[in-house]
Amino acid sequence: MGVFPRFGGWINQNTHQQPLKGDDSKKSENVKSKSASEKNTNEEKDEMKEQLKLWRVANKKKQWNDPPAKVTTEMGICHMHMKFTLGLPPKAAYDVLTNPDNQAYSRIVNERELLDNKSRKVVTFDGTRQVVESEKEVAWNFLSWSRPIPISLYFQEDTENLSVVYMKNKMKFMKVFDGAYKVEPIYVDSERLCKRRLPKSREEYKKCSGGQGRIASKVTMDQFFQPSSLFNLPPLSWYVRNFTIKFTKDLLEDLQDRSAIIRGYTKRSGDIKTKSVSKIDTNEKRNETQEQLKLWRDAEKKKKWDDAPAKVETVDGICFMDMEFTLGLPPQAAYDVLANPDNKPFSRVINGRELLHNKSRKVVTDDGKNYIVEKEKDVAWNFLFFSVAIPITLVYAEKRKDLSVVFMKNKVVFMKVFEGSWNVEPIFVDSERLCKQKLPKTREDYRQCSGGQGKVASKVIMDLAYQPSFPFNLPPLSWYIRGIVMKTTKNLIQDLQAVGAEIRGV
Repeated sequence: MGVFPRFGGWINQNTHQQPLKGDDSKKSENVKSKSASEKNTNEEKDEMKEQLKLWRVANKKKQWNDPPAKVTTEMGICHMHMKFTLGLPPKAAYDVLTNPDNQAYSRIVNERELLDNKSRKVVTFDGTRQVVESEKEVAWNFLSWSRPIPISLYFQEDTENLSVVYMKNKMKFMKVFDGAYKVEPIYVDSERLCKRRLPKSREEYKKCSGGQGRIASKVTMDQFFQPSSLFNLPPLSWYVRNFTIKFTKDLLEDLQDRSAIIRGYTKRSGDIKTKSVSKIDTNEKRNETQEQLKLWRDAEKKKKWDDAPAKVETVDGICFMDMEFTLGLPPQAAYDVLANPDNKPFSRVINGRELLHNKSRKVVTDDGKNYIVEKEKDVAWNFLFFSVAIPITLVYAEKRKDLSVVFMKNKVVFMKVFEGSWNVEPIFVDSERLCKQKLPKTREDYRQCSGGQGKVASKVIMDLAYQPSFPFNLPPLSWYIRGIVMKTTKNLIQDLQAVGAEIRGV
C-alpha cells in the first residue's frame, strides 16, 4: 500500500531493463552514454564551484539566513486499497480501465449514468507515456432525485508498464483526490497446463501451455481522498466517505461486467479489438491480445469465468507533512547535502547520541543517472536523560537529473507507513538586483542577465506520509508519536541548514 505509488513503477523501470543485443552495439552504446554523462558531470561540477565561490564571497559581506521551514500537517485523508480481477488479457484490461474511446460502461440510476465520460484530451505524448485530461460527471443519487457532479482529472498513463497515476484538476467537495492503479498478469491455466513448473513470465507460460493458456488480469488500485471544508467535519464527512466507497465499489462491478461482455459476445469483438489495441502497440502485442481474446471466448462457451468481488480496504490515520525550506547553496550542492552520498554525520548530538546516525549506504541499482539506494540509520529517541537508538532501513530512488528523491520504508519500528519524496528547485537570489529589465525564468537567462555573478539558492519541497502501527496508532500513543515525528523532522531540517551554512563558510 503506497501513498506515493510512482516509486514502485520507478523501481520496475530501472530493474527490468532489457539488455542490448550483440556485444558491439553494447560497447558503442556504453561509450556514447559515458561520454555524454561525463560532459554533463563536468559542467555541473564547474557550475557548482562557481556558485560556491559566489556564495562564499557574498557571505563575507552579508550573511545569508535560511528562514525556518514551513511545515503543515494534514489529517483526515482516507486511503482505499483495492484488488480485483478482470477476465481479460492485461492489455485489453488496461484499455477497459483507461477507456481511450471514452465509451459509456457504468450502470444507469434514475435515468443518469453513474459515471458519464464527457471528454478526453491528450495533453502530452512521448510514445509509451501520455498525460490525459478527462472530464466526467458523477451521478449523486438520493431517493428518486439525481444530480450530476462535474469532475476533471489528470491521468498519467504508462502503456509499457500498464500503470496509471491520477490526480484531481477540479472537483467539488474534495480537497484531495488522487491515486494509482497497475495491471498485472494472472496465468489462469498454469496449474492445469504447466504441471512440472509454474511459469514466472509470459514466455515460460506460453511454452509450457503450448500457447493455449489464458491470461487474466489482477488490478491493484490505491485511492486517496479528503473532503474539503466543511464536508470534512462529521457527520457530513461520514456521508461523503461512505458515498465515495460505495460509488467506487459499484464502478468496479461495472468494469467487471464490461469485461464479461467482451469475453462473451462475438458481435462486439470487432469493436473490442480496435479499442484494445493502441496505435503504439507492436504487431506482436496486437497478435497476442487477439489470441488471448479468442482463448477467452472459446473457454467462456464451456465454463463461465466469474470475477471475484473487489477487495476494498480503507485505511484511516495516515498523517501527511508538507514542508518547504531553503538552503543557501546551489541546487547540486544542496542535493548532495540531502542525499548525503558519503554518509557523513550532520545532525545534532543529544545525550551523547546523534539525532540521526547514518550507519550504512548500499547502492542497489545504478544506471549512471538514477540510483536505488538502501540506507540503514538510527534515530535517537530521547526522554529526559534517557536515550535509545531506533533502527530504521529506508530505500531511496535518487534521480539526480531532476534533483528529486522518492523514499519508502524497508524496516521502521513502530511504523506501518513511512514514505515520501523531496525535490530541489533553484532560487535566483540576485535576480531583482542584477536582472532589472526582465526576471529570469531559467538558469541560462539568469546567467546572461547577471553576467554570471548571480547567486542561486535552493528551495526544497518535501512530503512525508506516515502511520504508526498497532497499537501505536491509537490515542494517546498516536498523539505522542506524531509529536516526536514532527519535532525530529523540524530539528533535522535545521541541522541541514546548519550544514549549508558551514559549506558557505559561516
